[in-house]
Amino acid sequence: MLPLHQTPASQLSRARGASLWSFCPRLARDGATVCLAYGSAKFGEYQVDSAIWAVPMGSAISRGVRWSTPNSYTGGDLQPVPLASGALLYVKYDQDSDGSKASQIMFVSRRLSAGKALTTLADDCSQPALSPDGTMLAMICSHKQQISQLVLASWDGTNLGPLRAVVSDLLVAQPTWAPDGSGIAFLAPAVADAPFQLWFLPKAAYTATPSPPPSPSPSPSKPGTASPTPTTSPHASPKPSTRPTPIKPIQMKTDPGIDATQAIAWKA
Repeated sequence: MLPLHQTPASQLSRARGASLWSFCPRLARDGATVCLAYGSAKFGEYQVDSAIWAVPMGSAISRGVRWSTPNSYTGGDLQPVPLASGALLYVKYDQDSDGSKASQIMFVSRRLSAGKALTTLADDCSQPALSPDGTMLAMICSHKQQISQLVLASWDGTNLGPLRAVVSDLLVAQPTWAPDGSGIAFLAPAVADAPFQLWFLPKAAYTATPSPPPSPSPSPSKPGTASPTPTTSPHASPKPSTRPTPIKPIQMKTDPGIDATQAIAWKA
């Protein structure tokens, strides 16, 4: 239950002057605070730019504090991730240089500060999820195209490492780490234009050691010099490849489809 009184717009009086929206609640590490995206629109206006708020558990929004200042006419700030340090990650939407709207993941160590962008608008990343041990961040990145890759990056508490796409052939949404660190669950259609289904990417798929590069072929000998003695017979059987078989995501369920706007929750 959200710590916010939600009332249909038709039931709000003009004295209140706003309809109320709240999204993406996340429990802070203290267990007593809920971080969420909250926004309101005045009657006769269409601008609804949500901001990130921190609200005591079970309290009204009036007892909360605002953490971010959204960019106007973008939809605002969404998807907060409270950190053990008391800082926050969240997703900010903005207009890129080409006029298109895109998102980037932000880090803020104190409320109402400008914060630090961890990804670029060109990457167009959102839906961040922190690994159970706090060392990796999963997210989706679309690069402002009709795609959404599952992307991972190392995280040291203030800085993000290089982005690495680990699933590129599915329309990924809502990545969520298994509590025991055994992998990442996410939503994606099995085929184009199909409903979203539940998938699981085992840990071995993104932690496997890359295979070593193949040994270079012997260089041709120069005229007047002896050719190197081959180390194997011309008729020797080729050695089996040492390249590991790629581990693919596992589809966990089929029809009916899942609402991809809702985050995945694990149950012990």
